[in-house]
Formats: sequence, C-alpha cells, structure tokens
Amino acid sequence: MRGHFPLNFFNRTLRKKYRHQPVLLAEVLDNLPLNKGSIVVDCTVGGGGHASEFAKKITPGGLLIGLDVDIEALKVAEETLARFGQQVVLLNESYKNLDKVLVELGVGQVDVVFFDLGLSSLQLDCSERGFSYMREGPLDMRFDRRSNLTAYGVVNTYSERELIKIFREYGEEKKAKVIAREIVKQRERRPLTTTLELAKVIKKAVGGSPKEKVSTLARCFQAIRIEVNQELKNLKEALKKAVNWLRSGGRIAVISYHSLEDRAAKEAFRELSRGCICPPEIPYCRCGNLPILKQVNKRVIRPSREEVEANPRARSARLRIGEKI
Repeated sequence: MRGHFPLNFFNRTLRKKYRHQPVLLAEVLDNLPLNKGSIVVDCTVGGGGHASEFAKKITPGGLLIGLDVDIEALKVAEETLARFGQQVVLLNESYKNLDKVLVELGVGQVDVVFFDLGLSSLQLDCSERGFSYMREGPLDMRFDRRSNLTAYGVVNTYSERELIKIFREYGEEKKAKVIAREIVKQRERRPLTTTLELAKVIKKAVGGSPKEKVSTLARCFQAIRIEVNQELKNLKEALKKAVNWLRSGGRIAVISYHSLEDRAAKEAFRELSRGCICPPEIPYCRCGNLPILKQVNKRVIRPSREEVEANPRARSARLRIGEKI
C-alpha cells in the first residue's frame, strides 16, 4: 500500500514535530476565570496547547484535569504538561464520562470546563489514522482505538439508507443519495479498505469541478468520522453534565469547527439559559423552571485575520462561552 509505514513510525515522528497551536487562545484566556487555585477540566486536552496556558494561570494551588480518548494525544500532553507535576491529572477518558471521572477524583464543583472540538493536526496528518481524504490510509477514523466501530465498518456494512442518513445529517451533503448508492455498488465487488479508495468512489459519484469534489469529500469524511465517534451525541450529553459541575460564576467554553458542533453548543446554552417554559396562554408561571446559565457572548467569537493567516486551520473556529448562575 502506498504510504504504508508501521504505526510506531508515525507516532514517533509526528509526536516529535507536533506542537499544538491553540486556537483563539487570547480570547479564551480573557474570558475564563483562571485564578490561582482554580479547578479546570479540559475535556479535549489534545496536545496540551490550551491546557499548558491554563496550568500557568492556576498554579500554584490549582488543579487541571485533562481528558482525551486519543492515547497518542495524551502522550504528547504528558510531555507538554510534565513540568506542572501533580497539579495536572491526565486521563484516557471520554468527556461523556465526566460525571464518573469527577466523582472518582473526589472533585466537587469546578471553575472552568473547556471543550476544543474537532480534529487535531496530530490526528489529521497521520495517514495511519485514516482521517484524511488526501492521504492513503486504512478506513479507521477512531479517536479512541478501544472502540469497535471503524470507518471500514460504516462504509462496508451500513445499508444504503443508513449511509444516506449519515451523509445528510452529519455532512449536510445534498448528493447523499448518489454517493451512498455508488458506495454500495462498489463494495459489492469488493470491500473498500483505504481512504483513497473511498475518496475515488465519492468523486466518481458526484462529478463537478475539482473544488466541488474536495468540498464533498470533506463533508463525507466528516460525516463518517462523526458516526464512528458518536461525536454529536456525546457532546450534547457532556455539555449538560459539565454545567452541573460548575460552581456559581464558573464558566464553560466551547470551540467548534463546523456548523453541527456549533449548533449543538448554541442549542444547549440556549436551553440552559431559558426561564419559564409554560405555554404562552398560561397567565402566570407554573413550571418553576429557572435558568442556570448565562450566555457570555450572544454572538460567536471568531479568530482574527492575523490568527487565520498564521494558522489557516483556525479559520472555521467558533467560540461560545456560558457562565453558571
């Protein structure tokens, strides 16, 4: 297979050159209550770019809890955050298990919960992980290698109807039907096993200009990745759990990179910020529902032109912040 190398080669090489460039860092630091002694949960610690800046702000006396399902990312974070010693706890856990993690650590309320969603450079640039439609690699796309479901399983075993649903819901792809039909047609001859094989099938199905094909590939690969990792389902659950753990005045921040993630954060914040939910025909409140979150920024915070020029992968980033009432 072209570009096939042992996984350990990529781990060593990429970890050596990988330096996480945190997105919207100034905006995040300016809007979060990061003080000496604060307790911070970084739910997507990745390579530790944001986390190292958090740790600087809260030490001495603070505690940074970093979660990530990707063991390779955690290994990078361990190196990045080693100088902070016992004031940093890193766990190979999903943010969907936030309740379990904090109970087991004996932590009460926290001051900050942070999510930096999407793919990291470490994941995208490693062909063996199968995230990129531009690199030859196996159809994997798992953040958590302990998971049984892979992109291979989605592409080769899901029904045509299920594939259409995934491409429409998670990729917002208008040509979902023709793409799904072509995938099913091709896999009847033999299973699709690599990223470039899948990319070739998708491009054949949709036609159009090279630019249109690239956009379609991005949407389809995103859709499969979201399905493999159950990203939106886990995110919606985790956001509500996170707010419950915040102390009064504590803040939650979410950086998203596509409209589905941002919509999930926006809807969760809006729901948690609502007061009375009684029908309008009822003259006075009977539900007793009270808001528990205040939206700090009604409009999303976006990266500056200077940041995008320095780090093009930041261009789609959106930041939302909420404060516990």
